[in-house]
Amino acid sequence: MGRSRWAANLNIDQQKAIVQGRGQGRIHLKLIQQFNVPEQTITNRLKRWKFRGDYIKIRKSTGRPRITDLVTDRNILQSVRRNLRPTATDIAREISTPHKAAPSIRTI
Repeated sequence: MGRSRWAANLNIDQQKAIVQGRGQGRIHLKLIQQFNVPEQTITNRLKRWKFRGDYIKIRKSTGRPRITDLVTDRNILQSVRRNLRPTATDIAREISTPHKAAPSIRTI
């Protein structure tokens, strides 16, 4: 389900104005007409302000943190391309460095 064609991208100043307008006693209908957005947008902005006290969306976590960085991943791929049948132990030994912790065999 994508965004509707009425989904509003309000900047911070507009979001502040919505909260301040509601604080001054304006009803939803007046705010909808003033900002030309759906009622749900006004409701969502007011809920967010009431719950968190700010206007900015917080990014959600992208999931489990990475064990290896991009350089280590690239080195693993290069090792496998050079030798098509290496074991995980061989790869771990080849990519390990003294100043960096080696990933576990299960990670490779």
